[in-house]
Amino acid sequence: MRRIMKGRKRESILTTARQMFTRYGMRKTNLDEIARMARVAKATIYNYFGSKEQVYLEVVNREVNDLMEKIAEAVAQIKSPLEKLRVFYLTRLAKMKEASGILNMEGNGNGYLAEGTSGIREHLFKKEINIVQSILEEGVKEGVFQMDNIIQTARVLGYALKGLESAYPSPRSPEEIEADFEGFFNVICRGILAKKGER
Repeated sequence: MRRIMKGRKRESILTTARQMFTRYGMRKTNLDEIARMARVAKATIYNYFGSKEQVYLEVVNREVNDLMEKIAEAVAQIKSPLEKLRVFYLTRLAKMKEASGILNMEGNGNGYLAEGTSGIREHLFKKEINIVQSILEEGVKEGVFQMDNIIQTARVLGYALKGLESAYPSPRSPEEIEADFEGFFNVICRGILAKKGER
């Protein structure tokens, strides 16, 4: 029973912290407010996590895992390797935008936190590259894609997507973003298609 109660408290803290980090950002969120909203003592948060920074890292880590699960689920429903690649990119762009309040891990001004988020970013990138790599392997096997080095191509595609995201000014409409994406996708994929046209 104690373990269940501890699990519920921990979940309540993380759910509340996620809402507050999304709304106010990491710096403006304080543990007193998280404790009040989660209906736990501030000491309980320290007991479970040790610091606000550790709560934030746990929330971000969960967000990344949730993001990757949703992307993997979306990709798994598609048969064509080329369309899987498109769905991977579109789903990632949409889900990253949804989670941008939490996943904005840049410029936090804290050395420890920067180190922690750096590890999470690297973890996210590796998971993304694994998904892209599996799509590329499937596409090569089916004769849809051709390339000399699948792992290197997967990494290049990953970096290209990061570049596309960072180029977006925030006030762009979904239609403009989608049009840019289609142009990006056509340019990127033209280089790896074995034959003209989609399969």
